[in-house]
Amino acid sequence: MSEPFMTGRLPSWFYNLAMLFAPLPFAWFLGRSHPSAAMAAGAFSFSIFTIIPWIQFWIQTGQSPLIWFVPKAEAYGMPTIVGLTCSLLIWLGGAWLGSRRTRLAA
Repeated sequence: MSEPFMTGRLPSWFYNLAMLFAPLPFAWFLGRSHPSAAMAAGAFSFSIFTIIPWIQFWIQTGQSPLIWFVPKAEAYGMPTIVGLTCSLLIWLGGAWLGSRRTRLAA
């Protein structure tokens, strides 16, 4: 089962998409548990999901997190601002889908 991962037979964009869509189930459950505040909870969770690793990086290396915004920097295999925007949209979309599922069931 893990043979394609170990031998590198999967294209590199597959790993980027897997990391980009990893928070989708968490966002969905977040929206399902808090349907009235799903978008705010999704945005808050995205900021925590993004800011905590930046702070850890800053503490461990002593370099400012702003180095990710230089022209050649990437997030999820895309320019940093595009990658972070896509990640925010995944969080908001998952929270919205979770809240919508709750409203339809009611």
